[in-house]
Amino acid sequence: MTEVPVPSPVPAGAPALDALVLAGGRSSRLGGTDKAGVVVGGGTLLDHALAAAARIGAQRTVVVGPPGLVAAPVLSVQETPAFAGPAAGVAAGLAVLSADWVLVLACDLPRAPDVAVTLRAALDDLLDGADSADGADGADGTDAAGVDGLCLQDAGGRVQWLAGIYRRAALDAAVTALAGADGQGLTGAPVGRLLGQLRLRTVADATGVGADVDTWQDVERARTDAAPSPQPHDRPEATPPT
Repeated sequence: MTEVPVPSPVPAGAPALDALVLAGGRSSRLGGTDKAGVVVGGGTLLDHALAAAARIGAQRTVVVGPPGLVAAPVLSVQETPAFAGPAAGVAAGLAVLSADWVLVLACDLPRAPDVAVTLRAALDDLLDGADSADGADGADGTDAAGVDGLCLQDAGGRVQWLAGIYRRAALDAAVTALAGADGQGLTGAPVGRLLGQLRLRTVADATGVGADVDTWQDVERARTDAAPSPQPHDRPEATPPT
């Protein structure tokens, strides 16, 4: 069972924030191997996600996936039905959270702590701008007070919905709208259909901290990137010729 990191203290005046980690996928591109347990850089992918939540001082953290992945105080729920997809997973996780803002992470980010720090800094900048008399509008002209959240966008222009921080109220409204009158609209729905309803600001991922892992090739790339560079004392000594 994954060890729970101690949350970092939150600066006075910072917005209350919870964390929601999605770990309930089938990992079909990994041949069914549990992605949460894949080790990269000295820890599992789930370890990195929980460390991300702790790094930015999440009040509560919930992992959505099979039972037994985490221990208290981290919360654990499973979407209904199991493997119903990320939109259903977000809805299940929200049911046990309460803060005004929610960090939403997929359990496939080897550099999840860096992702969280990047997003938290962008959120602080957004809210600082909304609170100032001359900085209410962002660079894209959007009223900062009306933004529902922020998510990473990679160098290729791909929006990473599951590397974002969102207003809880906006998530609730999106879940209700997508679920529909019969409550079945979330099952199997792509996460972009849920989060694409929101008024979002993208955060440029200039250094690739949001690179995720879906295949074994991705895993090997991430392990190589996480490996420390050889130090001089690690190199074999030269042997004089005989």
